Amino acid sequence: MEFWQSLLLLSIVLIVPKLRRAFLFPEKISATRTKIAERLTFFDFAKGLAITAVIVIHSIYLFKEKFPDYPPYWIDSLNNMFRFAIGFFFISSGALLNSGLSKKKILRIFIPYVVVATVVGIFQQKPLDLIIGGVFRGDLLPPYYFIPVLFQFYLLYPLLEKFRNKRYFLPVSLIISYITYAIPGLTYIGGVHTFGPFLFLFAFGIANSQQLKANKPFNNISSWALIIPIYIGLQFMFPAHYYNSRFFYAPALFVVLHYLWYKFKALEKVKALQTLGQLSLWVYLIHFSAESFFVNLIPYGFDYSVFIYILLTTVLTTVVSGVGAKIITINRYGPRSV
Repeated sequence: MEFWQSLLLLSIVLIVPKLRRAFLFPEKISATRTKIAERLTFFDFAKGLAITAVIVIHSIYLFKEKFPDYPPYWIDSLNNMFRFAIGFFFISSGALLNSGLSKKKILRIFIPYVVVATVVGIFQQKPLDLIIGGVFRGDLLPPYYFIPVLFQFYLLYPLLEKFRNKRYFLPVSLIISYITYAIPGLTYIGGVHTFGPFLFLFAFGIANSQQLKANKPFNNISSWALIIPIYIGLQFMFPAHYYNSRFFYAPALFVVLHYLWYKFKALEKVKALQTLGQLSLWVYLIHFSAESFFVNLIPYGFDYSVFIYILLTTVLTTVVSGVGAKIITINRYGPRSV
């Protein structure tokens, strides 16, 4: 059902000229990418919202794992509406990168991942070979697949950046993403999640980098905003537990939030999300273990709303993970955000 919903949304985007131009043929602001000296707080906000959405998604995941017989319709719908999360991270990465893999990125992102994932493997009492394999594949915990995919994008970035101004850059990226999304044998190779299903999201960030880093909202915001209710409506028509390849929903919501950020300034007051965004890597690495603890600790007897249960585990996990991430980075060691 998820695939058919995605195909129908693709058809709508391709048929409607304004949507097609918005998603596939972005307006060019500059032929060259400029480095931004100051920290762009919008991206902190976006990543803070994304990591919160990730925690909601995993609260639902763990609840379904604990109570597999619970009717899934409404919690799947909630899951689907938060599936912009990983898209936000890849769009942000594509927009903010100025170089590919470097010693600095290895030290700031991948070494902390290796350390935390190894500790997780030890707590799982896995033998050394399975820990090493799990770190490489990103499967010691469900969220960890993201890091090997990010590593692939860092390797690919110098090549992708050369094509960012080509008219076919986003259409070809979208085709590759749909093909790898539709064929399971291309989604995972050797147990490693490939970059393919997320290529369009990363490429979208690259192609729209200058616009996203400018203090200027996108044009034709109504075209972007239109995708959001269409996606939500279609996911009710095609009910299922959706995953992370949200090719149009994530970019549309990202652009709408960018518009609201610079147009009305109200979102700038949500400092908690900005702080979470600054700490997002460490929160990403530690939140699932904390969330598993809370889901196992807190009883649920079906005598109150499942949404209260999900809200409770989400809030507790966010607070504990945020505090833990802050303690880890208090001396400015390591990365703060992905």
